[in-house]
Amino acid sequence: MKVLFMNLLASMWVCVLGLSSAVAVAAEPHGHSGGHRHVHGEADVEITLDAQGRLSGHLQAAMDAFLPFEHAPKTEAQRRQLSQLQESLQQVGFLLSANPEAGCTQTSVQADSALFHAKAFSGHANLEVKFTLQCAHPSALRQLSFDILRRSGRLKKIELEFVGPNTQAKAVLTSKRPAYTLP
Repeated sequence: MKVLFMNLLASMWVCVLGLSSAVAVAAEPHGHSGGHRHVHGEADVEITLDAQGRLSGHLQAAMDAFLPFEHAPKTEAQRRQLSQLQESLQQVGFLLSANPEAGCTQTSVQADSALFHAKAFSGHANLEVKFTLQCAHPSALRQLSFDILRRSGRLKKIELEFVGPNTQAKAVLTSKRPAYTLP
């Protein structure tokens, strides 16, 4: 009975996170989520693991965490940097990886930012990434490594919220501690 209740609670949390993300994106097109705090060098990540092994995530960050500029690209070098970032974000592995024993494979990834669109905008650009992995052995999932913290140099901190079938937790990750160990 307890496991059934925890699975129901995790499923409801997934729905709440999905609904809140959808409302934020609908209210602010192109990744300008009004609810996201725009803090340079930091990202907020929400990850859920459901009972079927689907690992869903949502990352929000100031674009400054990934690029040395937050405005529409002005030079050829900036256009290349933006293009390379867009390409890298098509692979969840650019952001994070799960321990191999869990057998998690990417099923979808969607990255958006005002910088990805040709329209002019004012203010500071944000990045929003939604992704899904399917884990063949979810009970073997022990760790999520955010190697982007070591590669980026610009991203200094991730505030992580994790919800699984039997647990809910928060963690702060840094380049010195880029991995989250599941409880």
